Amino acid sequence: MTRISTDEVNQPYSLEAQTKGLEAFVSSQPGQVITHRFVDQASGATLERPGLQAALAAAKAGEFDVLLVYRIDRLTRSIVGLMTIVETLDAAGVVLRSATEPIDTQGPVGRMLLQLLGIFAEFERGLLIDRITKGFERKAARGEWLGGPGPFGYHVDPATKTLVPDPKEAATVQKIFSAYADEHLGATGLANRLNSAGLRNRGDRLWSNQTVLRVLRNPVYVGKISHGDEVYEGKHPLIIEGDLFARARALLDERAALVENRAPNTSEYLLTGMLRCRACGGAYFGAGTKGRNGFYRYYACRNRQTKGTYGCQSRRVPAEDLEAGVIDDLIRTLSRSDLFEQAITAAIAEVADSRPRLEAELASTGAQLRDTETGLNHYLRAF
Repeated sequence: MTRISTDEVNQPYSLEAQTKGLEAFVSSQPGQVITHRFVDQASGATLERPGLQAALAAAKAGEFDVLLVYRIDRLTRSIVGLMTIVETLDAAGVVLRSATEPIDTQGPVGRMLLQLLGIFAEFERGLLIDRITKGFERKAARGEWLGGPGPFGYHVDPATKTLVPDPKEAATVQKIFSAYADEHLGATGLANRLNSAGLRNRGDRLWSNQTVLRVLRNPVYVGKISHGDEVYEGKHPLIIEGDLFARARALLDERAALVENRAPNTSEYLLTGMLRCRACGGAYFGAGTKGRNGFYRYYACRNRQTKGTYGCQSRRVPAEDLEAGVIDDLIRTLSRSDLFEQAITAAIAEVADSRPRLEAELASTGAQLRDTETGLNHYLRAF
């Protein structure tokens, strides 16, 4: 198994180098062959990685006997994660080995060395994060772009590593700020206008109210670089004049205060999280607005709400009418005792059919727990 992550670009453990090292190691071991290859390009701090999860699933299915990694920190950089992986492999009868480190998880000494390597990997990751964070702080203070693709409206000059305005995207950014600050068009209305005009976000994606708001809140467009809570003067050209940005920001704050004051309590919407849009499959959620005669509650498709009519054509549904209809249907259903009798009979039959299997699983789990406890006692005495 091999792994790299974007925060380790300066380390000499490329996927190609790891692969060659593993192949050389396997060729030196009599009777061993490579049956599976698992690759991850993600942080070692998490176990929720496609390659790792595929490896563990294959181990549980008995598809191989040894999981080989180039170094233990290629598997995980968390001591808790490492022991979780080892326990899973042990339960599957699979041995964990490192091509560059002398460990054998079958013995107590190997387990101790494994834990020490895991502790050092976690420590090294903490140092790496600290160095990266401080490096970002220094770059931001100098007004330099922190890395990665530029925000919408800019691209990164590969030679100077600085932000350069993209003419087409910059024009869209200017339209967003002008429409918001001068026309007082809302974020959803702006997303609808952009989508209807054929203007797209990066990756040919539709605009939503959230992507519009991210543009409006980003000080990069007035020549600033932000890092954490600090904002610094940047070295890149601005796209938006400071006065226009300030007016848009003031309107954002004003509208945020209004929304906070009138935001309905989600508990007032009985069907929250239970409805799907028939047109696009998106989730319906409870919302409300203040009208002439009071506050109006309704349910709306999230795609329609965030991306406008271009995202979905469905309409809002009055909350009172929808909830009353659902409650009436529930009352009619609950009045039919025969349905409950059928459900109870089916549940009893299912429990009766499942009981032998569940009892067997319980006995097997109990045996595994006893074996694990015995192994832990052996390990602690050896340690």
